Amino acid sequence: MVCITVDTDRIGATLRVDLPRRDGGELGYARTVAGYLTHDRNATAVLFAVYTATPWDADQPKPRAAIIAALTGVLAERGITISDGLLVGNQTFTQYDGDPQDQRRNPPDRDPDQRHQRRIHLPRQQRRRNRPDHAA
Repeated sequence: MVCITVDTDRIGATLRVDLPRRDGGELGYARTVAGYLTHDRNATAVLFAVYTATPWDADQPKPRAAIIAALTGVLAERGITISDGLLVGNQTFTQYDGDPQDQRRNPPDRDPDQRHQRRIHLPRQQRRRNRPDHAA
């Protein structure tokens, strides 16, 4: 999941966190995420994207609905609202609160599947070797 804090006229912090592998503990997870997000003291709202391979049909609960509900409640206790959300699948994306029939296809060069994300590799810094100026 990716969360971005926002205020009236600015974008704040960006947070990427892994979703829990199994159900249960949603409130604790939401408190942890909210704790990170509230480090941005100017934040008034949060945008989020849930990345999942779980398909979503109109007659089924949304993927990770319990986590989003818990996060919504915990953030509200801290004076922050959820402004908008996306549900991003392997091939499609839609608004989290939208109709699954309105899913859009992801362009092939922007596949959100984390296994295929392009990574930026920065050069490693050369390590300094502290050597004495004189023999011991």
